Amino acid sequence: MDKGIRLYKELIDELADMSQNCTETGCVEKAAVRGTGSDGEINGLLSGVSPEVREALAGYVLRAYQSGIYDVLVHLEWLRECKGMKMSVEGEELPAGQYKGFPCDFIGRCKGKEWPDE
Repeated sequence: MDKGIRLYKELIDELADMSQNCTETGCVEKAAVRGTGSDGEINGLLSGVSPEVREALAGYVLRAYQSGIYDVLVHLEWLRECKGMKMSVEGEELPAGQYKGFPCDFIGRCKGKEWPDE
């Protein structure tokens, strides 16, 4: 396999793996949010609701986190397609256009789809 293709797949796979876990979701579930400037207020609200509600809110936080990764990839894809942006890792250009592009490849891998055969 071409090194650039391997590195591209690794990047997308790492982002897909990363999107499945967000530190903040655990903080929401435990009512132990930090670093917001109004931690006590948020934690007070969270501690006043049931574990089921906190779990639902944590799921919402995770989806927002995933959406943020996706939004960045959409912008990178726009830059690649419209502005000719190229990305390289270890001196190898990432062939993002070889497959469906950053955002679609990310969503596919998040959903467990396999990479197409070379």
